[in-house]
Formats: sequence, structure tokens, C-alpha cells
Amino acid sequence: MPSLYKVLGADGRSIHGGNAVWHLPSGGRPGKWMPAVAGPSTACGTGYHLAEIAELLNWIQRDCRIYSSEGRGDSDRVGTTIAYRQARLLRR
Repeated sequence: MPSLYKVLGADGRSIHGGNAVWHLPSGGRPGKWMPAVAGPSTACGTGYHLAEIAELLNWIQRDCRIYSSEGRGDSDRVGTTIAYRQARLLRR
């Protein structure tokens, strides 16, 4: 499985749709799993969206933070973007 990433604002909030406040990694430990979304995960729709490295340039913006991440549960893919029922941040 390829490495996955999440691009967030400096405050740990989603900056590309949604209003999630993510649990940030701390002290060398991953952040907590985000709550499971209701219903099926759909890329460009419902779920926690993670990206492969090839997609990162499409999401980077001023003052953003990039985190290595992982997802679990059902997922849906469009290109190199994947939506998962749950996700967490591993490290910055």
C-alpha cells in the first residue's frame, strides 16, 4: 500500500472542504482515530480524504501542514485520492 498524506491548516483543521478538527500526533505518538463517518465512504464526498504523494502538490497552500496518515474501514478511490471511514495522523 502506498504512503498516504493529509494536508491541514496550521491549527489542525481541514482546509479543503469539511470542518474537521484533527487529533494531531504528539510526543512521537500518532493522533487518535477520527470518529467513523456515517454511511459509505465516497471519494470527493463522504469520508476522510487522504492523498498519495503524487497528489500533494494539488493540495498544498500557504501555511499548511502535511502529515503522514493512515485510513481504515471501507474506502473509495478516485485517482490518487482515497476517502476512508476513519483516519488518523501518524507524524508531521
